[in-house]
Amino acid sequence: MRKLVLLILPLLFAFSFMQSSEGFDPNFKTNFSKSTIDLKKVIAGGPGKNGIPAIDNPRFIHIKHADIRDDALGVLLKVENETRFYPFNILVWHEIINDQIRDKYIAVTFCPLCGSAIAFNRKFAGRVHNFKVSGYLYESNLLMYDSITESFWSQSLGEAVIGDYSGRKLEIMDVSLLQLKDVRKKYPNSLILSTNTGFNRNYNHYPYEDYETSYEIYFPISKINAKYHAKEIMYVFRYNNISFAFPLKAFQSDKFTHKFSDTLIDITNDNGEIKILIDGEEFPGYYEMWFSWAIHNSDTGVVLDKIK
Repeated sequence: MRKLVLLILPLLFAFSFMQSSEGFDPNFKTNFSKSTIDLKKVIAGGPGKNGIPAIDNPRFIHIKHADIRDDALGVLLKVENETRFYPFNILVWHEIINDQIRDKYIAVTFCPLCGSAIAFNRKFAGRVHNFKVSGYLYESNLLMYDSITESFWSQSLGEAVIGDYSGRKLEIMDVSLLQLKDVRKKYPNSLILSTNTGFNRNYNHYPYEDYETSYEIYFPISKINAKYHAKEIMYVFRYNNISFAFPLKAFQSDKFTHKFSDTLIDITNDNGEIKILIDGEEFPGYYEMWFSWAIHNSDTGVVLDKIK
């Protein structure tokens, strides 16, 4: 409990909020009568609605002007000929960046509790949606809400789980997990998210300390799969509505092939950038801690733990 308090206080987001008789903040206009999950498993994470502020108008600078450490980790996103880098030391304080690259509307999301770094196409149903932080968690994972219906979306599933959009899935966009120094080498003309966010945060301080390496999980979850360390970072992709995952550290070669049923899955690692190719088609991927992926995909997920 002490660690949890120490975690929340430095975030500067400890806003109190009143809850309705159903247990949800009455400031939401969400249709709580529609859901695909057990609402009893949704818990308040501490900060209330928008207590962790998403960034809606991100600013970028040339990567040569970056003022963070070279070993800073973050996600790299490429759209056509433009490359942008979103460092975790900024994402950890905001969790969602609503961005636009040319005609692509993107939500870059990060749940530090699950190590899940996922980018989504935020244009669907003919409209562009902004995503915000609800302050609620499901299986310790970020529940986002959209700006139009305020439906709650599971970041891990990429799916609306409460509200009018319940059951709708978001399109995933491919990201790579890299250090700043590697981005500098491979993409010297890349842009990097600026620390000039409009918010007063200490972007040189990482408030989750050694959370990534400990076995401790701050919030209740329904089960633990002990196949890997709970915080093991997995690379995840989806094919034929099945979620596949494999541990990053197990990928030592620059290419391997996995046979799933009668399908050959070719996986390459180009200096940290992983590509999935199936029957000539490339599939986007993202990153997530083992415990989180295992909870959300325990029934149908496939672990690729035999490298050939």
